[in-house]
Amino acid sequence: MKFFMPVFLFCAWSCFGQQVEQLTAENYSEVVQKIFDSEDFYGAIDSIDIVRLKAIVPLAYKTKDRKTLSNIYHKLAELERLTYREDNALLYLSKIDSLWGTTLDSITIEADILRANINSHSIKNEDRGKAQLEHALSQARRLGNRYLEHRIFIRLGRIFIDRFDDSEKQVDIDSARYYLESAYNYFKSNAANPKALERSLRYLSYGETKAGNHSKAGAYLQENLERLQNGEYPLGEASAFSTLGSFSLEIGQFEQAISYMMEAKARFETLGYPNLESQYLIYRDLALSYGALERYEPAYKYGFTFMELNTRMINNQNAIRVTEMDARYKNAEMQQQLAVIAARNALIEQQKKNQLTIFLALLALAIGGGLFFFLQQRDRKRTNEKLQELDAVKTNLFTNISHELRTPLTLIQGSLEQLELSAKTKPDALSIAQDNTDRLTNLVGQITDLAKLDSGQLILKVSPGNLSGLLTQQLESFQYKVRAKNLEFIADIESLTAVYFNEDMLLKIMANLINNSVKYAPSGSQIQVRLAAAEHEALFTISNLINPNAAIEVDQWFERFYTSRKEQGGMGVGLALVKELAALHKGTITAERLADRVQFVLRIPITIQDYAAHEILEFTDSFIESESLDDSSITKDAKVLLIVDDNAEIRALVAGNFKNEFQIIEANSGASGIEMATTFMPDIIISDVMMTPLDGVAMTKAIKDDSRTGHIPIVLLTAKVGAEDTVKGTEAGADAYIEKPFKSAVLKAQINQLIRTREALQKRFSTELVLKPLDVVVSNGDQRFFERVQAVLEADLTNPQFTSELFGKNMGMSRMQLYRKLKALTGMTATEFIRSQRLTLATELLTAQGISIAEVAYQVGFNDPSYFSKCFKEQFALSPKAFIEQQRAS
Repeated sequence: MKFFMPVFLFCAWSCFGQQVEQLTAENYSEVVQKIFDSEDFYGAIDSIDIVRLKAIVPLAYKTKDRKTLSNIYHKLAELERLTYREDNALLYLSKIDSLWGTTLDSITIEADILRANINSHSIKNEDRGKAQLEHALSQARRLGNRYLEHRIFIRLGRIFIDRFDDSEKQVDIDSARYYLESAYNYFKSNAANPKALERSLRYLSYGETKAGNHSKAGAYLQENLERLQNGEYPLGEASAFSTLGSFSLEIGQFEQAISYMMEAKARFETLGYPNLESQYLIYRDLALSYGALERYEPAYKYGFTFMELNTRMINNQNAIRVTEMDARYKNAEMQQQLAVIAARNALIEQQKKNQLTIFLALLALAIGGGLFFFLQQRDRKRTNEKLQELDAVKTNLFTNISHELRTPLTLIQGSLEQLELSAKTKPDALSIAQDNTDRLTNLVGQITDLAKLDSGQLILKVSPGNLSGLLTQQLESFQYKVRAKNLEFIADIESLTAVYFNEDMLLKIMANLINNSVKYAPSGSQIQVRLAAAEHEALFTISNLINPNAAIEVDQWFERFYTSRKEQGGMGVGLALVKELAALHKGTITAERLADRVQFVLRIPITIQDYAAHEILEFTDSFIESESLDDSSITKDAKVLLIVDDNAEIRALVAGNFKNEFQIIEANSGASGIEMATTFMPDIIISDVMMTPLDGVAMTKAIKDDSRTGHIPIVLLTAKVGAEDTVKGTEAGADAYIEKPFKSAVLKAQINQLIRTREALQKRFSTELVLKPLDVVVSNGDQRFFERVQAVLEADLTNPQFTSELFGKNMGMSRMQLYRKLKALTGMTATEFIRSQRLTLATELLTAQGISIAEVAYQVGFNDPSYFSKCFKEQFALSPKAFIEQQRAS
């Protein structure tokens, strides 16, 4: 249909003018909706309806109905794109932009999506199309439109598939999978748009085919066909059979390809082909499939029809171009353009005579190439499977060995620490044993990290952070070793406080590089450290003095367990790990010798544009929501202790010390700890530090930054207390740090002290106006909570219908969460707190002249003056009348 559009427009306008004239300002919007409802599976509409749409434009202008007008422009832009008139399509889209200006609406996002589609596929400017889609994605998220967000995911996935290259752009196919699988899952669970689901499956199959995963690609196409066989979209079902046929042909399953193509052909002949291109593809693939099976009679038959269809497509495309020029030009230039087209048509006629011979030659080449490709892919697949099996065996071996080594190392370290405590003086042998134990523990960790890198278990996740502060803390953690060797850090650190990086990876990289410099720098020398921004990268350099006569082989330093032939020292796996981590972080690491110094240079991208959407870590409310816990499982007024540790024995030990004083709840991970803290609002939390994937410090920060849980005291237990660990824990908001193995008496004393401090804070808040906490020091989370409370009370406190249920709803908290939060901070329930605030407000109104006690009661939200007087006397030990007399006397 798309090739005959200009001719149809003219005929429809002439023959159906009566229908157009019947349109009125009252019924045009209904007509537009009916036209859109008549779209087929491919989004095509009748040519008469196109004329009617154009006739509706003046009516929409007259009534200032920009929504309907925008929808018409969008549909006309789609039709112009289908007939290869991209300039006209972009013109219609610009009209939509002019109608809405800076106002955000779903139709403006739809226009951005279509504009990006034109740029990326029709104009072949993928970078511009990708940028436009990313802008549309941010607008859809601002609007909160998840439907449009996932439609954009489909388009982004297609762009990444088109950019995919086996040897250089593996990240593109990974990004494509992320976007398309997200869209597939969304539209699968929201069946309102089967076309989007069909497109998600088709693009997923296309991407997996390009990646060589033919079994997965076929599975997607089979699922697509099964979903379309419900009878709702017969054209879509026919198209699914055609796509499966093309796929089967590509992977060398020629009999299956013929079966699918014949199914598609039968359905299209019953329903009517939507365009010449679909018919052209079926006959082409049938000819190629029969030719591959050496069944030349049907191959020739379908090949001949395929050539005729190809000729018709070429003629139709030229007819469109001729019609366009005839409409635009009425001068001598038109004659010149028509002469060029006539010459081109003559050339096409000449080419048609040779096309059949060329086609047969190409058919033979395709058969040979297809067979070669099939065999090559089969061998490659078998080789990859073997390599993956070997890699899995190696990774498991490293992991198991490292795990087994950690337990005896922990016992050795504990024994050495006990010897140190019992010895009056520290023997040199004991120091050597401790240093080497620490070194072996570090080596085991590095080997484990390398094994995870080799197996792909380490995934890059970046978040905004303070890179300069991270480096400063690292340098401070080495001060003891630096002073022991009489070294000096000369640091030039530029402030990089809001940049994107993976903290864990950068910590390991920096620690290895700094440790290497401290280890090999001569005593009494300087170590130069520099951190600076270079365009979109962070540039970290560190250098130290070396023996000028030493034979340095810097090009081999990043090899695992490299040892110089002439020097005693070795590099172990530290620098090899640094190189692998830098590459995973999309950065580079180099080493060079500068006269009497050796220098390492690390470059890491630090802007959000350098990372894909799935590589950016964002902590949101949905991250810590729980669906499996029930508030009713906690006694309302009981003191609750949450114990977080991935070791069940440690949890049992801690619980045994407090089972008589607290109601105990447990979590086996940092993420679960956040979830339970938000749900159950415990009075105190005891947590281990070393947990995966979310450690105790990160859990502490998340809890303290949440206004619902920021008041909860947190005690961190760790097997190693150092300056860096203490700083990180304190900055995250930990109220206490206790070293393992801990003494029960010490832990109990610390917990009791924190509880007493919290009870003192309750008394302070309960006796003063909580909206103005004066000089009481509160956490950032508590401060945000008070600000939200103040905003809610200012809006609703004097409303007699304002209850604890409405209070919790307006605060965005459950009934139990609000109850335990207020109880922890003020010692009052939500109802008591509302009443207390109303009575506090009443004390200010009672001092005003000319206002009766009853009027004050009604103004602050009480329905009964008598009940107001009763509550007032309970809180202030004075009746309202006595309070007024006391204030006037003073």
